Amino acid sequence: GRDRIALNVGGTVFETTKQTLMTESDTFFSSMVHCDAWQPDKETGQFFIDRDPLFVREIIQYLRNGSLDGKLPVLNEEHKPHSQTFLIQQLDFFQVSSLISSVNNVTNA
Repeated sequence: GRDRIALNVGGTVFETTKQTLMTESDTFFSSMVHCDAWQPDKETGQFFIDRDPLFVREIIQYLRNGSLDGKLPVLNEEHKPHSQTFLIQQLDFFQVSSLISSVNNVTNA
């Protein structure tokens, strides 16, 4: 349908909906949805974002559910401990401010 969106982030494709991306205002994603100038690739139908895909799945999950089920992605075994800094950089780039404060609260505890 029209509401489905495919995001190609550094070669990894994430599928979601416009509603999910607009869950929080003033994020990279909500701005993207509102910006008619940014169009998907004509061949693939995907919006390309030249960014490392690490943590994008978790960010979309957060927008979908309003939470990360109590687990921040930085605490998952698959991610290296130094990735906390990168997580903050990703959240800053995608402008998900409510999640930035959650990460800061956990990491400063």
